[in-house]
Parts: sequence; C-alpha cells; structure tokens
Amino acid sequence: MLQEERPDLKEQLQQRIVELQEELHSLASDISYAPNANAVDVSQEYRSSLERFLAADSIAMLRCTIGGTVIDVNQAFTDMIGYTKEEALSGTLDWTKMTPPGWEAADANAIQQILQGGSAVPFEKEYLHKSGQKVPIMLAVSALDSTGDDCLCLFVDLSEQKRKEAELKLSEAQFRLLAESIPQMVFTVAANGVTDYFNKRWGELTGVQPTFGFENTWHELCHPDDVERVQEYWNGAKSNKTPVQIESRYKRKDGTYAWALQRAFPFIDEDGNIAKWFGTLTDIDEQKQAEEEIRASEIRFRTLADAIPQIVWTADGDGRIDFFNHRWFEYTGLSIQQSRDDGWKLLIHPDDLPAYMKEWENALKTGDTYEVNFRLRRAVGIKNGSDKAYRRHLGRAVALRARNGQVIKWFATWTEIEH
Repeated sequence: MLQEERPDLKEQLQQRIVELQEELHSLASDISYAPNANAVDVSQEYRSSLERFLAADSIAMLRCTIGGTVIDVNQAFTDMIGYTKEEALSGTLDWTKMTPPGWEAADANAIQQILQGGSAVPFEKEYLHKSGQKVPIMLAVSALDSTGDDCLCLFVDLSEQKRKEAELKLSEAQFRLLAESIPQMVFTVAANGVTDYFNKRWGELTGVQPTFGFENTWHELCHPDDVERVQEYWNGAKSNKTPVQIESRYKRKDGTYAWALQRAFPFIDEDGNIAKWFGTLTDIDEQKQAEEEIRASEIRFRTLADAIPQIVWTADGDGRIDFFNHRWFEYTGLSIQQSRDDGWKLLIHPDDLPAYMKEWENALKTGDTYEVNFRLRRAVGIKNGSDKAYRRHLGRAVALRARNGQVIKWFATWTEIEH
C-alpha cells in the first residue's frame, strides 16, 4: 500500500528477459534463413553468435540440457552462484543440484513449456549459492533445439528486490503500528488521488468506516461552509507540491461538528512527482473553544477598560506594554507607536520617574503587586478643569500567573487622585 506508484521492478526484469529471448530467437532465425548458407556454415555461425551472446555479462546466462547438465555459463552467472566457471563446467554440478527442494513443480512446468513450445516464460524460483544460501531468481528458458538438449537460461538475481520488499513490509508494519496508536485520524492518498488508507480512529470519531471511494465523498464529513475552502487549498497544494495545513470542521458520530487541524505532507519521487500523501486530522475543538472564550473575554475587558475613567494598560510577563485603553491616548496625547517606544516615560514628572521605575522594575523581578504615587503630565487641551500641566496619579499593577507560578500578564491602572 505504501509503495511508490511506479512500475514494479519485477515487471521490468521480466520484460528485459523476454526481450533477450526474442533477441535470441531473432538471432537463430537470421542465421538459419541466410541465403546460400549451407548447414555447416549455419552451425558454425550460430555457435559463434551464441558464444558472443553468452559473453555479454549484462545478465546471467546458463546453457544446459533439460536434464540438468551444464554446457556453458557466463561470468555473470558464476558471480551470482559463487562457483567458478571451471567448477560449473566440471560435470559435477548441474542445475538440478543447484535447486533447493520445493521447486520441483515449477521446474516440471517449465520443462513442459520448453518441450511443447520451445521456451518457458519467466518465472521465479531459487538457486543455491556455493555458500549454501538461497538466491531468489527470475529466469526464462529458450530451447536451442527441439529436444531440450540445448537450452539457454536467462537469469536475474532478485536478492536486492527481495530485501527491499522485506524492508517495505517492515516499514509498512511500523507505519500501521504508529498510525493505529496515535489519537489523530490518519490517512494516505495515492498519486492518482485515491485515499488508500485510514486508521481505526476515523471510525471511532466519525462513526464512518471510510472506503476506497472516500475521496469522492469526504465532503460529507466536512462542514458545508468549509468544503469549498478546503478543496481549493488542497488543489493549490497539489499543484505546488507543498504541505497542507488547514483548519476545518468535521462531523462527529453524534452529528455535531468539531474543529480539526488537517496536515498532509507529499512524498516526492525521483522524477519530481507526488507519489503519496501522508496526512492527519487532529481534533482541536477544545482548543478552538478556549480561543473563542479568550477572544470574547478580551473584548469584554477592552470594552470595560475603555468605559472607565482611569488609564488602563497591560503588559506581557517581561513588562512589554501591549494594550492601552482609550483614556490613555485621550489623557497623554501620545500615538500608539510613541506609547510602545516608551514615550510615556517623558510624561512622568522628572522628580518622580526614578521612584516609579524602581517600583516597576522591582515588580517585574519579584512578581509582586506594585503601587506608586507620581505626577503625570496631561495632553494640551484636555478638559479636566485645571490648568496644571501635571496631575498626581496612583499607579497600580497586578500580575496574572500561570499554573507554574510564572507571570504571564500584567494589568495596570493609573488613577488621577488630584482634584
């Protein structure tokens, strides 16, 4: 399931063997039907051409009888089975002795094909290496005469292919084990767009056991308001070959909709094409609800802060101011940028600034509530019934702590106390 969508290596090897068989038959036909050629000349030319054919080490070849006798081998064949050419041609080694038990039926079927049609189609079996290890092979046989006493066998060593298959099975087993053990919904999508794997979590959360046709009906589990947006996002990701990360709502088995974070990563093959998508859906509904509650709380806080007559501001745990209410700008006359650039320090009376900063820095260090009396210069033209440039204020700030005790937010007010 998790293999790349590419032609199977065995099919490629089988096709190569068939092509060599056809080349061999063509060679024999060209020589046999050469004009003005007598039998002796044909035989000599055929043997010479056959020797050249055997000498090609691009594929392992064995010339033998259907009974087992080895007539000739090439270097690629001896490399494959570990014997020298002299050992292979000594008369003590034949292909039946190199075949481990259990392949009698496959060999009998190949011999029958040879006797009936002159060749055996490519098939898989094993040979014994000189070391005693089994070598998985694919071979095809072409008879050079009508009796099967002279056959040419073409071999491909499948050891590497078998090793890759074993690694792939292990990798797939590990993937499934992981996919079935995590709380997310997991899916994979093949290069042709077919969703070819879902973990059990899909059924547990949605009440639906997806099938291979799910790619055509996934929108039934997606909130109607999110379908078009999700589809457009996926289309863009496929075109650009980029990862997917999008939030959308899906239908739970109780009929309610919940927010999920959908992530998918493309596996790009050697040709630069998407061979597979690996994706997850993570339920983030509680997180989204918490975010909504926080946003609603912030709106209520900002509304209240703008409604009261005091100056209100907030800062993060390190003391960086991140919010000012409307009264701040009205009283100080500063812009938002001036306020964030510590321009507010210029509004505190020079004689009071050192004490103010000492208290504020101590609060940041200890996390203790601070309270300080200071004079603050008002903006020109503010209607407060007084012509005094500075008005006395009481500054107070309290810390909001996380569960671990760390300060994560400061809430502060400056209240005018001079009338």
